[in-house]
Amino acid sequence: MKTSKEGIALLKQFEGCRLIAYRLPGEKYNTIGYGHYGPDVKDGEVISELQAEAMLRMDLDKYEELVEKYVTEINLNQNQFDALASYTYNRGEGGIKQLAANCHTVEEYSAGIEKYWGSAERYKDALLKRRKKERALFDTPVAGSTTAAVHKSQGCSPDTVIAIAEAEEGYLEKSAAAYRADPSVLDRKTAGAGSDNYTKYGRDMHAIYPQVMDFPAYWCDAFVDWCFYKAYGVATAKSLLAGDFDDYTVASARMYEKNGALDTTPGRGAQIFFTKNGRVDGCHHTGIVVKVGADYIETMEGNTSGTGGVIRNGGGVARKQYKIAALAGKALFGHPKYDTVEPEEKTETHTPVDYQVGIGYCLESDMNVRNRAGATDKASIVGVLKKGTWVQCCGLVTIDGKIWMLIPPDPNGKNTTQFICADNGKVSYIK
Repeated sequence: MKTSKEGIALLKQFEGCRLIAYRLPGEKYNTIGYGHYGPDVKDGEVISELQAEAMLRMDLDKYEELVEKYVTEINLNQNQFDALASYTYNRGEGGIKQLAANCHTVEEYSAGIEKYWGSAERYKDALLKRRKKERALFDTPVAGSTTAAVHKSQGCSPDTVIAIAEAEEGYLEKSAAAYRADPSVLDRKTAGAGSDNYTKYGRDMHAIYPQVMDFPAYWCDAFVDWCFYKAYGVATAKSLLAGDFDDYTVASARMYEKNGALDTTPGRGAQIFFTKNGRVDGCHHTGIVVKVGADYIETMEGNTSGTGGVIRNGGGVARKQYKIAALAGKALFGHPKYDTVEPEEKTETHTPVDYQVGIGYCLESDMNVRNRAGATDKASIVGVLKKGTWVQCCGLVTIDGKIWMLIPPDPNGKNTTQFICADNGKVSYIK
């Protein structure tokens, strides 16, 4: 179940939007946007409203999953789900776990929202005001429904993909030396900048699809694939991208062409292919169209720069603008079928640990260390870590329902890329 538009609007009112990072008294990390909190928020960081929106959407996913994980004894209608999603967004996993442990009926949940308001005494008055509004929403009937109301999607939206792409503006590819010294540098926007094509986009897409997604490699197409993957997951992203992932622009354009979804007309949310000869075989750079004006388009592109014109292998994520007339014979547009592809339903019976990049975790069992995510063959094993070992999370990728954690290279430098299976979809191995 997903939070409705009305629920998200109310959540935004509760949280407020702060575009400059701040730290509350007694908190370990900074907060930014609509209450986005964690080690990834740097001192003095400034974001746009669209970036704040993208953060909200990504954060909300995990809190919605927590509501479904813990609230199992009652059927929730849309208002009840929205209220509990807001409650969990504010109180975290500990809050919804406490609520579910002490409440077993609709009436008990209603009262429990205020009873288990939180524990931060300095913010008690503000929190109680929020709890009252959440309880009022929880108690508001949904017209024509007495059972669990399911929020039906009307297809995927380019808004989600565009918000994710725009949130990446300013990211710089990393040097090989920076990556080898600290693989987690890939998850920081500007640290470790270089010209060796090491990026989080390439890392994540290679881990998902190593046979066609190289790492490191030129990454303009990997950036586009990554934005769709982050927006809708692997299966839905493949459907939207005309069938599959590929880090070769010509191959990606051909998939659209094969599905009758490639032409010369720009569209918001389309994938733009810059071509040397007006044909698919001349495609050499790509990006996502984020705005179409009367005589111009704006794009978000990876492996480019802010310099005017088409810049391939430019080393960063940038917003670009082009005159539509100037693109004649020089650009093709692949059109994802947003209106016909439904977001994939989440059917996991197990909610994994909420791992965070940059945080240390303890192994709960002996674990094989492998040289690539998703591997199961003996040749991929590069070592074994014993139960009780602490590891730093340098990156995360999900393959076939299993979460793989990128960990730092071994001290002797033989294995520069190392993964462990943090969660197999049913059991968490590290906490």
